[in-house]
Amino acid sequence: MLKRRLLIFLCGLLAALELQAQCWRPADSSEPVRFTASQSGAPIVGAFGIYRGKICLPSQTDKGSASVEVETASIDMGPEEFNAQMRGPLFFYSAQWPTASFTADQVEAAGGNSYRFSGTLTIRDISRPLTSVIKLTPEGDHLRATGEIRLSRLEFDIGTGEWADTRWVGDEVTITLDNRLVPAP
Repeated sequence: MLKRRLLIFLCGLLAALELQAQCWRPADSSEPVRFTASQSGAPIVGAFGIYRGKICLPSQTDKGSASVEVETASIDMGPEEFNAQMRGPLFFYSAQWPTASFTADQVEAAGGNSYRFSGTLTIRDISRPLTSVIKLTPEGDHLRATGEIRLSRLEFDIGTGEWADTRWVGDEVTITLDNRLVPAP
């Protein structure tokens, strides 16, 4: 009985060590990156359907890293007229800045399958430091990345001109992650 428990423990330990040494990428874009904002005090939801990235978890020989890139033109908030406005110069200005990106140069274990990612978020031509804790839960041969990231849209000039008035569109945006990651080559 003791040998069996020891064998189970060692298998679990080896699986955990393998998990930490690997790099991961989004499985596909069928699970969009979702966000919630507010308009006139009511929540509005949207998603970015096209994104790519790579997360390398820290190991004994590497501090870990992450890079994620979202195509801003892939925004979907409902009617096409609204999406076109979001892609335009007053919001994401996708023709000028087609991607938003996050690059983490520091990844630290934060306990319980959670990791703290510290780096730089760039939207439009504005870069700001960002630290976020994301949970990476093993699910068979892949990971499930879950978490929330809160940010100020006005810090990135998302909604300029009349749209900078927070009575109409709230400043806080919550990005919600619930995405499947698979081993990266």
